[in-house]
Amino acid sequence: MLSASCPMSAPVLGQPCAAGLSCSYGDDLRWACRARFVCQNNQWVSGGSATPVNCAPLVDCAATPGGFPLVNQQCPTVGEECSFDGMASGIIYCRCNFCGSSTSCPMSMASWACAGAPIAPCPAQAPNEGQPCDKKQSCTYGVPCEGATLKCDGKTWSVEATACVN
Repeated sequence: MLSASCPMSAPVLGQPCAAGLSCSYGDDLRWACRARFVCQNNQWVSGGSATPVNCAPLVDCAATPGGFPLVNQQCPTVGEECSFDGMASGIIYCRCNFCGSSTSCPMSMASWACAGAPIAPCPAQAPNEGQPCDKKQSCTYGVPCEGATLKCDGKTWSVEATACVN
């Protein structure tokens, strides 16, 4: 009998699985940069609906060409990303392109959006989809329109929303 839960490590494409599973793997701060797999027709297939254009390692925000990002401050390069250690707030992720709920901005409106860990009891780092959990809760990670809201039903983490989470 096939397991009804996600394997501990990324599955091999084409291997048998229990229908309906959706799993992610990795620890990237950017949800779209994690490996995703779904079980379709009882075999593992690549499950990313989002195809990340740039999942290069994040640079330290102190090294960005326009200077250290300040939330809502205009930024010079749409799509620029960085991270920094926010100490007690954990790792902070910043991206240049936030314009409310719009997915594209004219350069004159591009500004920095930054996000750290959600408030406890949510885990400081976004859990992977399919990972076990034991407390019903909903947690949002990442900057608006670039992150994900994950929900624990008391047993397993699942993606509740990935578009324009605020």
